[in-house]
Amino acid sequence: MEITVERLKELGACFDWVEKFAHQYPDGFDTSEWTLEQQIKEFQGEFREVIMFAVSRKLLPLWAMNGANLTLANLEGANFSRADLSDADLSRANLFGADLRGANLSYANLYGARLEGANLFGANLSMADLSGADLNRANFSRANLYGARLEGANLSYANLYGARLEGANLTL
Repeated sequence: MEITVERLKELGACFDWVEKFAHQYPDGFDTSEWTLEQQIKEFQGEFREVIMFAVSRKLLPLWAMNGANLTLANLEGANFSRADLSDADLSRANLFGADLRGANLSYANLYGARLEGANLFGANLSMADLSGADLNRANFSRANLYGARLEGANLSYANLYGARLEGANLTL
């Protein structure tokens, strides 16, 4: 399958995204060439909004990113709902306003990550390291934080309604 400028327009992509795509892939993009490595690279770049749009419209698969190294990645506003990020290294990553609803982040390293305003409703963060993370206004409603490390994390205005916190370390 190929993604083209015309197809993006048909699906309602915004003008800026279509322009970025046309500049990056003037002849279209062959989805058979889409790899996990390319996905990780694109999620860290300025092209991530276009990629997430293509994933949301089923033009590209969202590869499981369990164990991926996303240290210092700028993933602001990314949509990782129901994504497998188990055992991923997201230390010091910017996930401001990210959609992580139902994502699997078990055993993930989120040390010092910025998750301000992120939506983690129903996410699995069991045994995750969130030490020193900015979790201000994050939504952890019904999230599984069993055994998670939250030492020194900023939980100001975070929503923990219905979250599972057994064994979690909340030391300030």
